[in-house]
Amino acid sequence: MFSMKEKYINEVLSFLEADRKTKKRVKEDLNEIIEFKTDDTYETLLKRHGDPESMAKDFMENLDIPDQYYGITIGLSRRKRSFEYKSKRKIMGIPLLHVNIGGRYKNKVAKGIIAIGDISFGVISIGGISAGLISLGGISAGLLAIGGVSAGLLSIGVISVGVLAIGIISKGVYYALHLFSSLNI
Repeated sequence: MFSMKEKYINEVLSFLEADRKTKKRVKEDLNEIIEFKTDDTYETLLKRHGDPESMAKDFMENLDIPDQYYGITIGLSRRKRSFEYKSKRKIMGIPLLHVNIGGRYKNKVAKGIIAIGDISFGVISIGGISAGLISLGGISAGLLAIGGVSAGLLSIGVISVGVLAIGIISKGVYYALHLFSSLNI
């Protein structure tokens, strides 16, 4: 059973966008900062230290985590580290549209008829790793799969495998169109 202090600290850490080592350091700092009496309620902690999201934002501003490496922005902007949207309209209990993007240090899963996310599953699926009837992604699988590495009935990608496969390196059961035909793959 978590104490109120542990609950508060865990909530702060859930809003923190950092690697494990940094989160461990922040947890140690929070344990030192927060004075806790056994009769304190969670509301007392909130009044004394503010809501967990604000506390996490304060830590994020003071942490030395670069948003850019060699001029390339990593993740989403500082204000929008992650984003999720689920449509209210559902078909057989599955959301019509689910967008779930994790930001830095997180991979979020999107599941919907139309799914867009770091990892996505849907009829139409768009993501880093995607699976669906129509699938677009870095790694994709589906009836129509388009991506860096793709597998499907009709597969288009740098590396593709399928009944009909088109790619730089491709292997098709029925037909394969590939750039390097001299490779016997």
